[in-house]
Formats: sequence, structure tokens, C-alpha cells
Amino acid sequence: NVYVPTVLAGNTPHPGRFPMIMLLHGGGFTSGGYTMFQWPEAFVKRGVIVATAEYRVGWDVNGDGVVTNDEHHDSVEDPCGGDYSTMMRAVIRSVMDIDGAMRFLLADSVAYPIDRNALYIGGPSAGGALALHVAFSKPGELQSRWETLYGSQPLVGNPCDMRWDPIMCQAPDGSAGYYQGDYSYKGIMNCWGGLFGTELMDPHDGVDPGHSDP
Repeated sequence: NVYVPTVLAGNTPHPGRFPMIMLLHGGGFTSGGYTMFQWPEAFVKRGVIVATAEYRVGWDVNGDGVVTNDEHHDSVEDPCGGDYSTMMRAVIRSVMDIDGAMRFLLADSVAYPIDRNALYIGGPSAGGALALHVAFSKPGELQSRWETLYGSQPLVGNPCDMRWDPIMCQAPDGSAGYYQGDYSYKGIMNCWGGLFGTELMDPHDGVDPGHSDP
């Protein structure tokens, strides 16, 4: 969902480009949805474009490379019962999905009048953790990180599999257009989200992502 300001308060001039924040839902990387009502309204009223992005959820608890119905949040007694590696598979996959969503939006400067120099990202819980990883990770390096964790394990071509490739967003005309240039985030809003793995994160624009206790 994308929310673009149309009327600004008082006599505030309508800019040609707006700052934008990508809001990411929580749910422990096992559940959740991108329909978030209150937060977009608060930001849009203040002249900020808001996108609430969808990313694939689910832990590959048994390690076979596919998230089945038996492993979804509502179907298992302990949805976080996988080990650290299975969780990081979900995190890496989610980072790639959000990068794809952002590049899709930046590619259409007419429908989405975004100021590329004023990008923000954030969310609660898993969304907060994902915001940190998205902002500090380099998507081009994630595949090698994936291979370090999982080697040559086959990745099944299933809509709910754990492959690192993001689902391609489709434009209204059926094409898939993506911004190919560089972009960075000016700020991160992390609402009670933990940091799961600094090995996926690199210093960015002089900012050290720091470390987290287990």
C-alpha cells in the first residue's frame, strides 16, 4: 500500500517531491500483514509518502528449504522453534523482498513523487529488526552470505520457499520496472525490534551498526 499526500496543512507549499518512509510490519518473521492503518495516516498528514510493504514470512523449521503449512505461525506450537540459521534464512529473504519493493517504487517517479535523498524505514518488532538489516546490508553481498550458511542446498521453486531471490513486483501494465541506481536511508525508526545478526550488516555512510547481545 502506498499513501501520497495530496493536501498539506495551512499554507504549506506542495513540493514536487516528498520524503518517504517504508513501514514494515512485525510478526517474528512468521506472520503479519502490510495493512497498517494508524501509522500511515499520521505520517501522510505531515507531508510524508508512506509505503507499507509485504515481505514473505515463515521459518523453515525443519531445514528442508521449503516453508510448509505445518511450519506457519498458526500451525505450530513453537513457531520460533527453528535454530539461528533457519531464522537468518527468513531475515535474508525478507531483506531482498524489501529492497525489491523499494526499487519498484523508485522506478516510477510519476506515480510515486519520492525524494530519493529523504528515504526512511522502520517498523515494530520484526519490522524494526528488518529495518536495521535493510538499511545496513548490501543486497549484492547477501547471496554469498546465504551460500556461506547453506552451501549447495537445493532451493525449491515454490511461492513459499526460502530461496534468496525476491518475488518480482509487477507494474499495473504487467511489466516489472526496477530502479537500478544506488540509494540509502536517511533515518531508521526501530520500535522494539531486536538485532539478530551483525554478520549481515556493514558500516554505512560512516555509521557503525554496532552489536547486540543474544
